[in-house]
Amino acid sequence: MEQLTIRVVGTWVPGEWDRAAALGLYRNALAGLARLGERQGFTVAAASEPVETPAELAPLLVEIEREKPDLLLVQGATYCRGALAPLLAGLGLRLGLWALPEPRATGPLPLNSFCGMNMFGSILQEYVRDAPRYKWFLGLPGQPGFDDRMAVTVRALRALQRLAGAQIGLVGGIAPGFDDFYFDERSVQARFGVKINRLLEFDDVQQTMSVTPDSEVSATVLEMRAEGTVVDASESDLAAQARLFLALRSLAQVRGLSGLALSCWPKFQDVLGLMPCSTVGRLNQVGLPVSCEGDVLGLIAMMILDAIGETPTTMVDPVAVDPEHESVQMWHCGPSAGCWAGGEGLAFVREPLTHMGTAHEFSFKPGPVTCLRLFRDGARGVLFTGRVVEGRPVYRGCAGWVGSMQAAGRPLSALDLANTIMVQGVPHHFTLGQGHMEDEVREVFAWLGIGEVQVIGYRRSLQAPA
Repeated sequence: MEQLTIRVVGTWVPGEWDRAAALGLYRNALAGLARLGERQGFTVAAASEPVETPAELAPLLVEIEREKPDLLLVQGATYCRGALAPLLAGLGLRLGLWALPEPRATGPLPLNSFCGMNMFGSILQEYVRDAPRYKWFLGLPGQPGFDDRMAVTVRALRALQRLAGAQIGLVGGIAPGFDDFYFDERSVQARFGVKINRLLEFDDVQQTMSVTPDSEVSATVLEMRAEGTVVDASESDLAAQARLFLALRSLAQVRGLSGLALSCWPKFQDVLGLMPCSTVGRLNQVGLPVSCEGDVLGLIAMMILDAIGETPTTMVDPVAVDPEHESVQMWHCGPSAGCWAGGEGLAFVREPLTHMGTAHEFSFKPGPVTCLRLFRDGARGVLFTGRVVEGRPVYRGCAGWVGSMQAAGRPLSALDLANTIMVQGVPHHFTLGQGHMEDEVREVFAWLGIGEVQVIGYRRSLQAPA
């Protein structure tokens, strides 16, 4: 992934405010931002001085339009000219508005920086039509309030960068009957910036499998045996999964695909006699996100959490609700990456539902998780956090009980979660990511205009969706 770029444009009115203090603070702030970028993973570009007038800004606009930075950070070195706001908004880039702290607390007001950025933000919302979204910053690099806030933005922008222009493959369409995964590709592509290749079919997979060298299959089987315990899978089962793994990985590489939404049944069973569960888990483990049952929006959610957490995610169903222990069991038939395995480790087993092919089997390791579901063509999202509970029995496959749940910073009961997803008609796949990433995901929502679903508290009466 390319390094993020932040372009800073300083604004000021030096004749009316403390020019020397403003210029010194501007340059010190830029140096601090560059040091922060070395730690957080972004580069910084900026002019040597702030600009005051549209004429001074004009050549910078040409440069910025050519560079297309991931974030255009407008800094108020002092109070500034409101005429600059529409010009900067016209670039159509994601904006940050950066107010500097006043260098002294008494005497004449030296900079009036915060008020200037307040004016900028208001102009963007009250005057400029279709202005880009912006996030505001206050303070200097090195201060926790600034560094922590920027870290959230950097991780969110990394997710957006991961999606921008990404080619994702829908292999074999949506699984029959799973119409809750239906989507309008035009809306999804416009919102997330991805390109959906929906022309990949099962025949493409089968053809690629047929030309995969036996030597590579044998080597991959050895890798699988090293990754986990083989419980009741035959050598031919492992070889079939190894061949499928190599074929799907090759298809993704040849077609330039960043992820696959795989219609994992019924053709895999009817033609090849297998469920591809363990292959899905292994592909996720090596960095190729793969969702089950042709779930494109589920795949996009996986890519978002992958990019933020830099750890493979997993797709799950909520299969059991336990109000007594305020937890929900998140399960799937065996497609989770090995990094999710708890202390008992990963096992290759016969797929537990169909007994065709191999699946991964383990309980999820304990720890914090983030749960995400996108739906309505990505216009809405469900987001909550929790912790995988250790020691509770789970169904066969890959599963874990998630408790200590929170949504929007408030405790989330098991019944309230169940009620919310049922009343709102939320699709039945969810993406789990390791760690708490709610701030970053919520920022992705804000940049992309995704409405976060609010919790609908459980009641005994019929409730209408919000």
